[in-house]
Amino acid sequence: ELRDYVRKISGAELPIVSAPTNAVPVKIYVGRSAYTDKLGISSEGLKHGAYRMVSGPDWLVLLGHDADFEPREPWPRTAGDYPKTQAAWEKIYGGTCANPMNWYGGPVTSFSKPAKVWKQDQGGSLQAVYAFLRDLGVRWYMPGELGEVVPEKKTIALPDVKRAVQPDFAIRNLYWGNRFSQATRDDILWWLRLGMNDGSEVLGASMQVHGMRMIQGNKAMQEAHPEYYALYGNKRDTEFRGTGHACFSSPGLQRETIKYLRAAFDHFDEAAMDLWPQDGYHHCGCELCKEKAPSDLVFGFVDRVARELYKTHPNKLITCGAYGSYVYPPGSIERFTPNVAIYISNRGRPTFDDPDRWQEYWSTIEGWRAKLAPGHIIRGENNLYDKRLVIHPRAYARDLRALKGISLGDICEVPRGRSQQWENPGVNHLNYYVQSRLLWDAGQNLDALLDEYYKLFYGPAADAMKSALEYAEKHYARRGPAGLSLEDQVQFTEKLLAARNQAGDTVYGRRIQAIMDELPTLEKLNAELKAKREAGDPRKNAPVAFGCDLPGPADRPVYKLRGIVDGAEPEVETKFTVG
Repeated sequence: ELRDYVRKISGAELPIVSAPTNAVPVKIYVGRSAYTDKLGISSEGLKHGAYRMVSGPDWLVLLGHDADFEPREPWPRTAGDYPKTQAAWEKIYGGTCANPMNWYGGPVTSFSKPAKVWKQDQGGSLQAVYAFLRDLGVRWYMPGELGEVVPEKKTIALPDVKRAVQPDFAIRNLYWGNRFSQATRDDILWWLRLGMNDGSEVLGASMQVHGMRMIQGNKAMQEAHPEYYALYGNKRDTEFRGTGHACFSSPGLQRETIKYLRAAFDHFDEAAMDLWPQDGYHHCGCELCKEKAPSDLVFGFVDRVARELYKTHPNKLITCGAYGSYVYPPGSIERFTPNVAIYISNRGRPTFDDPDRWQEYWSTIEGWRAKLAPGHIIRGENNLYDKRLVIHPRAYARDLRALKGISLGDICEVPRGRSQQWENPGVNHLNYYVQSRLLWDAGQNLDALLDEYYKLFYGPAADAMKSALEYAEKHYARRGPAGLSLEDQVQFTEKLLAARNQAGDTVYGRRIQAIMDELPTLEKLNAELKAKREAGDPRKNAPVAFGCDLPGPADRPVYKLRGIVDGAEPEVETKFTVG
């Protein structure tokens, strides 16, 4: 990367050698070597992609903590290896829960052949190279050559520099599920250039979310111990999405989970293991579970397991997600054991410019902080916006600035297309770029960052694109299925078209066109808007609904709504029944 971009900037081709020569008067030492040791410059204290950049009279050191990921056996090289690696793991652990290295296809799905990297690799020296190139004016706003800005310089000066840079957040994961190995080289390089990582130094290399699937998702356990699974009516759910749902009051499931986690920590030396329930949580209806609130049930189980693990593995984390019906802190736990970390997930980050939404969200954060060890919050936000024009750099800034020193970082799922490329990079890239820069330095000047983006990426159309994208940010329809209403989509597309015409047939125009190509055309939007207006108010001629007595037993149960946060009675009583 250093050689290629120096050539793009200046035309000079720097040789890559393993020992200094006299061919070039200045030496750039990339990564640790005997030469950096002699200079007394090390990677000590640098974690999570942190780096040092130090210069001398005729040398420059770009150095960070580097480690090549090596999966621990038994792990599958192909899908055909799963039975063999599962059997080997069961022999080690003495149970039927899944081999952590088999889940989501195993480590092999974490290796990119085009880029020749594992997503778990630690590349601090690479981040030092990228920082040096950014100092020279290089920017990577979008995947591929169209997305990069490279200045032209005939001379590159040796900087006078001595600095160490530690990211504000340890975890910086734009998350593709198990598709890292299928992504294009351009996409992988953009992920690296943004300074992303997979968080495995903190979270381990195996299943980082919805980890209960590893424990309950096997036929042998489902058949031998149906009592470990949630009860609905008279049936235990062992089938939902292949794993079923857990009964978190089951003593047997708790014992099995403790045994499994200890074996995983002992054998694979994972930094953390996850107990997040299967997605689509259903509340167990057994006598021990049914009267408990979801948060009390899920996190009571997590805390009980974690307290046992703390006795034997105090330096390992137990994680779980606060999500859906169990997003709020459990009232039954005053303080978690110190080895618990919680993902605060899907809180609607794009809406955080709304004072009420922000207050509700931040009160949830504060509630969790009061119960967890310092810094043991992780943010998870599904950025599955596709082409819905959910532009929200200021909401990102508000969240990440407030979370600095509180959160370990972000795991954010992003849309990816059938081609395994990042979905709609034209529409979505600004969000990810801003997020990446703030995850490294949450306190930086956002307006300056955005002004630089508009100037460098859109050239003569900078002001027009700023107007367009700020319009999308301001008019985001928070409760609609689209990022903008139909009327606002027309306005936004007209602004894009004006900017495109202003930029002309240049690289700036092609970047604007990349956004427009992902969106409906102005003609299509206008046709839809015309049809909507001609149809008129859909409520105007709608049938009137009448209340009536339901047939059936007179003693049908009546349910009352109550506050989801605190269980309080609402000011206006609301009741319903079902028939």
